[in-house]
Amino acid sequence: MELEVALVPHICSLKESEERDLAAAVGRVIPVLESGGLVLLPAEGLYGLHVVARLGPARERLRRIKGDPSGRPYIVLVGSGDEVGPWVREVSAAARRQIGNAWPGPLTLVLPAAPDAPRDLVRSGEIAVRCPGTRFLRALASAAGGLLSTSANRSGQPPPADLSAVAPEILEACDFAVDGGALCGVGSTLARPEADGSLTVLREGLWTPDYGT
Repeated sequence: MELEVALVPHICSLKESEERDLAAAVGRVIPVLESGGLVLLPAEGLYGLHVVARLGPARERLRRIKGDPSGRPYIVLVGSGDEVGPWVREVSAAARRQIGNAWPGPLTLVLPAAPDAPRDLVRSGEIAVRCPGTRFLRALASAAGGLLSTSANRSGQPPPADLSAVAPEILEACDFAVDGGALCGVGSTLARPEADGSLTVLREGLWTPDYGT
C-alpha cells in the first residue's frame, strides 16, 4: 500500500482558531496508530517515528525499522503533566517543578518508572517522558494513551529536520507521514531531576533554562 502523506505545513504552530483543522489531522492519524501502525510526525525540532507506546508488536516493529535491537528505551510522549501517572512511579518535588515550568516543551525528563511500564521502555528503573510543545503531538499522545517516539533515522545516521531528509527506506516503512515543513534540527534536552532540586542534563538539546523567554 502506498504511503499516505498529509501536507500540514503549519501543524506545529496551530492557533486556537484552527481547532477543527487540528481535530481533523488527529482523526486521520489515530486510527493508523491504534491499528499498530508506524507514523512519521514533526516535533519541535526533528521528525520522529511514533507508535502507540503500550502496543508491544508496534514497539518491536519500530526497533526493527530503526535498526536498534539493543533495547534503547526511547521516549514516551504524553499529552500533559497529568498523564504521566501510568508511566511514572513517583513525581518528586523537583520533577513537579520542571513539569510546571518546562512542559509543554522540548525537555524530556528521566523519572522513576511505574511498576507496570513495559520493561523495554525502562532502563535502570527509569523511563524517559516528555510533554511535547506542539498541540498536534499532545493531542495525539492523549488520544493514544501515550506515544513512543524516536528520531526518524536509522541508528547511527543523522536525524532529519525536514521530510525530504528522511531516508527512503524509513519513509517506505511508515504507514502515514505528516509534513510539517522544515524544523530547526535540534532534538529535545534529556535531563534527570535530582533529589536536591537540581537538574542533571544527560543530553543537550533545544530546551535550556531560558527556553521560551
